[in-house]
Amino acid sequence: METTKLDFEHSDVMLWNYNSTYRYRINQGGTWSGKTYSILQALLVLSVTDKKPTVTTVTGQDVPHLQDGPIKDASRIVESSELIKAQIDRYNKSEKQYYFKNGSTLHFKSYEDEQDAKSGKRQRLFVNEANGMPYKIFSKLEERTTDIIFIDYNPDAEFWVHEEILPRPDAVRFISNCFEHNATHTPAHVKANILRKGGKDKNYLKVYGYGVTGKIEGLIFPNVYKCKHYPKGCKKEAYGLDFGFTNDPTALIKMGVQSGELWGKEMFYKKGLRNRDIYQLLQRLGIPKWALIVADSAEPKSIADLRAWGYNVKAAKKGKDSINFGIDLINQYNLNITEDSVNWHKEARRYKWSMHKKKGDLINKPIDDFNHCWDPARYWAMEKISKSQGGQVLAFGGIG
Repeated sequence: METTKLDFEHSDVMLWNYNSTYRYRINQGGTWSGKTYSILQALLVLSVTDKKPTVTTVTGQDVPHLQDGPIKDASRIVESSELIKAQIDRYNKSEKQYYFKNGSTLHFKSYEDEQDAKSGKRQRLFVNEANGMPYKIFSKLEERTTDIIFIDYNPDAEFWVHEEILPRPDAVRFISNCFEHNATHTPAHVKANILRKGGKDKNYLKVYGYGVTGKIEGLIFPNVYKCKHYPKGCKKEAYGLDFGFTNDPTALIKMGVQSGELWGKEMFYKKGLRNRDIYQLLQRLGIPKWALIVADSAEPKSIADLRAWGYNVKAAKKGKDSINFGIDLINQYNLNITEDSVNWHKEARRYKWSMHKKKGDLINKPIDDFNHCWDPARYWAMEKISKSQGGQVLAFGGIG
């Protein structure tokens, strides 16, 4: 089926995605830009014109999200095209799956975790509103996709697509906005509303109007800066250590105080480290055995091993509200992190406050991700810029 013979209305965005030769076809756009609808049009045309049976997966953050978005859009596309409709054998509502006469299938599915994402293989994948999906889940889906991966999102902040996918040579980004690429299908009141909100919030207009990457909202640590070097002679200097293994990295950071500001450096950040490996890394980095290392208290055996090998490792203080208290301690000051602390800076751009699922408002609870450097930073802060008094943890008045 040639694109010139399509019997439904389509935008440039659909043609971009359909005709592209790149494996990763990344669609960044504002609200009502037609990116999701256009990708689904391309996927349906690809499915009905397959010479051999293929499997296409459309995924998003949860089933209600898929029901309200891609599933409804796909149904409208099918109803708008006799050519596509004629090639569909059936749609199974409980499976959320289209069966085509040529043997191809297109199904809608959400994934709870990495293990869940390991099930099934496919030729094509579409990740809708990808900034709502953890990279760990995407990476497992990606491994099991042989041909094309479509991605779309509203660019309210940089996330794993910008860092992990866009730099690849087989990735292309299409940027669309409702004013140019989907103008005929965007109601006048929608345009007016975007402009009205954009008049009050330039970032909103930038992101949702013009599809341009905006500033990050809801960051837990907003006062993070890059520096070239960790300065000599820092006061209250110590290390923070967070243990990981298979899914999460083990991370060691160094922190100290100078000129009324905090300074930090990522020492190592690796998965699969056994206690003996950690010990050898500490030796290789030349970390003195007398230097204080404040470590995750949930790993007493690991702490005991490192202590038995001569290192001055202490279990971090934990208790009710200790996470938020440690965050508050750090946020009293500017934090300068060395520019070679790549993983720590990545986490700084991703570690955010959680969002209420129904209301969409930020809540006073951090997400449980992108915290492998931040947890040991909190351990350091609880040890070096706070003290216990009268059964309560209190911050010092100054940290000079």
